[in-house]
Amino acid sequence: MATDFRKVKPELTSRYIAALRSLGRQAAIGEQEFLRRALAFDPTEALQRFATGAFEEIGELTREQLRELAGEAVGAGRLDTGFFDVDRGDILKAGQRQLANRLAQAALEATGLGLRNLENIGQFGLQQRQTALDLIAGGLDRATAEENLRRQRRAALFGALGSLGGAAIGTFLAPGVGSALGAQLGGTLGSALGG
Repeated sequence: MATDFRKVKPELTSRYIAALRSLGRQAAIGEQEFLRRALAFDPTEALQRFATGAFEEIGELTREQLRELAGEAVGAGRLDTGFFDVDRGDILKAGQRQLANRLAQAALEATGLGLRNLENIGQFGLQQRQTALDLIAGGLDRATAEENLRRQRRAALFGALGSLGGAAIGTFLAPGVGSALGAQLGGTLGSALGG
């Protein structure tokens, strides 16, 4: 039979509930802010900012390499040759590969951030559920302990009354042995009825 812990000690229950409400209000503010930010988090936005910066950085490096190549080509007399065009193509392809590699790495990191964010949201949900279960279990543990204490007290009272009654009856039926036997039998029966 389950015990309703609110009926056992109403004053303890009301203090317990008041403390829960106070903590609950404070926790709710933090929880709402966490969820708001976690749900609004978009790793693709960070990836887009990174891509823009990487494109500008690699573009500037590529332009600098092309200027250096043009200067070298003028000095070597290769400006109007096909070799200059091949060298320019190699520099542009290297810049494209470098940009593609950096973007691929950043995309992988952004995906990891998104997965960690989902994991954090999931952990948050599990923690909330566990906290609720812990609070319920704590309340039930207290109620069970109080009920067990009440039963022990009642069993002790009935055991004492049974011992006294058994001893009195045993004394009348068989003085000496009857009172000891009656007390033992009455105490056992009283404890069983009381518990």
